Amino acid sequence: MAALLGPLLARSNGWGPGPAGLVAGGQGAGILLAALLAARLGPMRRVGVGACLGLGLAALGIGGLAVVPAPAGAVVAAVVIGAGSGMFACHLGPLVLAEAPDTHLSRVQSLLTLVQSLSLVVANNVLGWLAGAVDARSAVVLCAVVGCGAGIAGLATPSLRNLRPAAS
Repeated sequence: MAALLGPLLARSNGWGPGPAGLVAGGQGAGILLAALLAARLGPMRRVGVGACLGLGLAALGIGGLAVVPAPAGAVVAAVVIGAGSGMFACHLGPLVLAEAPDTHLSRVQSLLTLVQSLSLVVANNVLGWLAGAVDARSAVVLCAVVGCGAGIAGLATPSLRNLRPAAS
């Protein structure tokens, strides 16, 4: 969302390249903050809840990005997006890789990369079309709604909500 719609939203708000770059940097700072916290504190005991809350936090930031009128607010929203994305990745990524057999770890990592890349190709085309057909703000709002819905659906799913890492 942020890589495509962030610059489009900045352009539609007349912010220019400097503020658009700060928004992108804010997302990176949020991801770094989440990674540092996860490294220091570890994941939540129920990693599924941590991942779903991360989705919700990212959706909150995306919604904020859609409504803030000034670049400073957009940077704050981008930090929230990054923190939520990082929280999601720090909870679910290690769990997926820990469950992969040692003999297939590189294959699982390659498959994850392929799935993420293919979903970005599809999503960027759909979001770009939507931003062109309606406007960038509407596409950002749609991303916030879908992200929030995914987080709620995850929390409503007992098998994901109760997911815990395997004992070491």
